[in-house]
Amino acid sequence: MLNVGIDWGEKTLNTFSILNEEKVFVKEGQVERSVAGALNLIDQIKEFQTDPDKVRIGIDRKNDVLTRVLHSKGYQVFPLNPLSAERARKIYWPSGKKDDYTDSKVHALMIANDYQMWEPLKEENKRNKQIQSLLQTRNSLARMQAQNRQRLGSILSEATPVISELCKNLRLCWVKDFLNTWPLHQDFHKAHGNRLNAFLNNHRVSDSTRKQIRSAWQKQPYEHDRETAECYRLRIQTLMDTISCLEEKIDRIEDKISKLSAEHKDREIFSSLPTNSENTIAALCTAFGPDRDQSYSWRNYSAFFGTSPITEESGKSKTVHMRQSRDSVIYKALMDFADSTSRQEDCWAHTYYGRKRREGKSHYHALRCLASRWVKILHTMWKKRTKYDEDFHRRRRQERGSMGSAKPTEVGKKENLSA
Repeated sequence: MLNVGIDWGEKTLNTFSILNEEKVFVKEGQVERSVAGALNLIDQIKEFQTDPDKVRIGIDRKNDVLTRVLHSKGYQVFPLNPLSAERARKIYWPSGKKDDYTDSKVHALMIANDYQMWEPLKEENKRNKQIQSLLQTRNSLARMQAQNRQRLGSILSEATPVISELCKNLRLCWVKDFLNTWPLHQDFHKAHGNRLNAFLNNHRVSDSTRKQIRSAWQKQPYEHDRETAECYRLRIQTLMDTISCLEEKIDRIEDKISKLSAEHKDREIFSSLPTNSENTIAALCTAFGPDRDQSYSWRNYSAFFGTSPITEESGKSKTVHMRQSRDSVIYKALMDFADSTSRQEDCWAHTYYGRKRREGKSHYHALRCLASRWVKILHTMWKKRTKYDEDFHRRRRQERGSMGSAKPTEVGKKENLSA
């Protein structure tokens, strides 16, 4: 079996080292980060092994042109964690030597000695991949939108405190129209009463909000000089246009996500969950993949998604901390789902979340615990192709409650039977 290690570089040439079956490095070199570079590397590998099934390739990058081309040609490509590679380098080169060729040799040795510990790239379901890509783009745009809303709120608070207090919720339609019409308090104060009445009649707002708007209109504004006022108007309008553009893009992406998830084969399973969020349902449809015969437990998925913590123990020392390496798309969907169900009083998640809070857990800590519980349920639903049944979980909780009041010997018997 031939083993190839590649040290990935974004702006530099990618260094490779080839290790033969006798654990001898027979060739090393550099190739471009491109399709041509990948094909060049394949030609050099074929000098020693022409059968792709007998070649293992380790590279410290998962989504890249090199990995995609090599995988498409039938090679076993193992994406390596850069942190693991850094620690492995200290094993093979304790002196601290570090350069591109050393790193490529480390990757080759890691695959040659411990390839069983790494998961090779697999052919992904195209629909799942497209949905996850759209969700990742949607989440990125949503973060940009939230950042621009924060900037807009900061400018309003600085330039026009009265309007800032009035227009707290920048997601409301009347607030958007209001700021596009009167960005500053001095602009609003000069508006004619008929124009204000027309604005109120064209928008559905509560009576209390109408009183607040009229009260703000009657207050004496701070008059900015002409140049300063123009600068503030420009900044506010620019941010409003940016937010509106991002909102339009997000709506289009969400429509595409809804259409793709509507045709997903697991849609019927996950749409039975207590949520109306199309983004959450779409993400959960892609979370576990198409292969139900694989042996991964729900704990493996919980760790991969980032909802379960990392525990470090040594002697009497024990540290538990949040997992930073995770699938960001699924993690966000699970946290949003956990937050939504924790607020539903008729759902078991509401009771579970309240208990964790009473134990002293923070809001997000309790949500991660709840999300991990949901992963167990979701994994069973996906594995057995069964829909969610709230009554079933309510009965299970009642059974556990009755078991808690039983004798110790009886509890042990029941736990063994349920296991």
